[in-house]
Amino acid sequence: MKKLAIYLDDESYTNRLVNYLTPRLEHDFSVASYTESDTFRKSVEDNSSQTLIIGDKALEKFEDLSVKTDEIFCLTERKDLQKREGITFIYKYDPASSIIDLLVRDTKRAEAVTYGTGKHVRLMGIYSPVKGIGNTSLSLAIAESLSEDHHVLYINLEAESCLMEALFLDDKHGLSELMYHFATGKEIKKAELGKFIQRAEDFDVIAPIMGIKELQSIDEDTWLKFIEFLEENEDHDVCVIEFSEAVGGLVDILPKLDRIIIPYREGRIRGLKTEQFREELVNEMGESVHEKLARYLKIPVFEDQDDEYEQIGMTKVGKWVKNNINELW
Repeated sequence: MKKLAIYLDDESYTNRLVNYLTPRLEHDFSVASYTESDTFRKSVEDNSSQTLIIGDKALEKFEDLSVKTDEIFCLTERKDLQKREGITFIYKYDPASSIIDLLVRDTKRAEAVTYGTGKHVRLMGIYSPVKGIGNTSLSLAIAESLSEDHHVLYINLEAESCLMEALFLDDKHGLSELMYHFATGKEIKKAELGKFIQRAEDFDVIAPIMGIKELQSIDEDTWLKFIEFLEENEDHDVCVIEFSEAVGGLVDILPKLDRIIIPYREGRIRGLKTEQFREELVNEMGESVHEKLARYLKIPVFEDQDDEYEQIGMTKVGKWVKNNINELW
């Protein structure tokens, strides 16, 4: 297996890049990142035939290593730099998937580096008319649990999800920009999805839309175009989508998914609300909706539940989801 060593000035960007590349290159490269220049240099000098990814600020310092490596890829904010011997320049804000294309271009797997099967991705929607029962914790726990065996993309369609801060997401490219493409009819290719994807824990995520007005301004047709686009996503096996009442046309959108999960907690009013919404789906789809609906998902009350999204799989709700994941799937 080849070795890939990464040294960049931005530690946060480095971590996101490593988290993105590692699972996608697991059959081709072992990936390691470095924050200390001396440690990085020693590793390269002691291990020949490595491929390097470095930042343009560090290029002058490590350019001499080109004679000891297979190739150096230099991430830069400039678009006008031309390739020179042993060094390939990559525009920093191109989709991360383009880095994978370059890394594996000389391997037999150059056309098959993703987890996706090339078949229909499984779309799972989580929505409840009952508020305050921990939908986001549940959705993240489902994504985390499924990521053990699948390549998962998580999308949150709440107005106030707090995920930007909780998962340390970058807002440079997110769902707001992606939905603008669909709303304006601007063509977006499947390969461009990687531009919007960030890594959180063991699954991928797209930074959510911030603000209820923007969410409510997106019409049903635009949401349906987005769902159709996700269906053709070949980079993921499963897409977990957490919906909210801010999404227009919800009753028409949910039936387009492969699995619909409607969680609730014990209580007469909560039960009535849940049953009423299920009946609305049945009226829309007919009895066939039952094939897509998970069983009545009664969420326990977790005493002293930590309100943390990091390492969600280790929390009480995370462990509960893992024990019930076959029912949800």
